[in-house]
Amino acid sequence: MAYIGREPTYGAFEKQSITPDSSTTTFTLNASGMTAEGIAVFVNGTRKEAYADYSVSGTSLTFSLRPASSANIQVGQLKKRYKNNDSDRYQQFKYSDN
Repeated sequence: MAYIGREPTYGAFEKQSITPDSSTTTFTLNASGMTAEGIAVFVNGTRKEAYADYSVSGTSLTFSLRPASSANIQVGQLKKRYKNNDSDRYQQFKYSDN
């Protein structure tokens, strides 16, 4: 496959499952140095939006609304070597030869 510039570099995607209790909005992440843009948060399979739905400070993940006790929460740490310069999203694009 052809690329413009360097070939995209992909990183590992480590995840953490969180069990809510329907009364807590702040949970502890298992890694330090996280940012809201550096993680992907899913509640019942729906990706949440950084700053609107959650925030991160140190090892604390804080939701804007309390998740239900039946919610399935998955937090993934995005480990990319670099970000796109024109976006705050962690994505790299491949260009096909077609």
